[in-house]
Amino acid sequence: MKNRKTVSGGIIVAIDPICKMDVDEKTIKFTSEFKGKKYFFCAPGCKKIFDAEPEKFTS
Repeated sequence: MKNRKTVSGGIIVAIDPICKMDVDEKTIKFTSEFKGKKYFFCAPGCKKIFDAEPEKFTS
């Protein structure tokens, strides 16, 4: 699963694995780690869904 992409201007952003929204890793407040990899979320609701079943969103 790809969790980053480059947008206009060459800026690299993370992709929220739940809602697929672009999120700025430098300013985002909601993160989780799973199997040594860091995931970024747009809101606490997306983080909560991921934390309940991370395997579902990382395969």
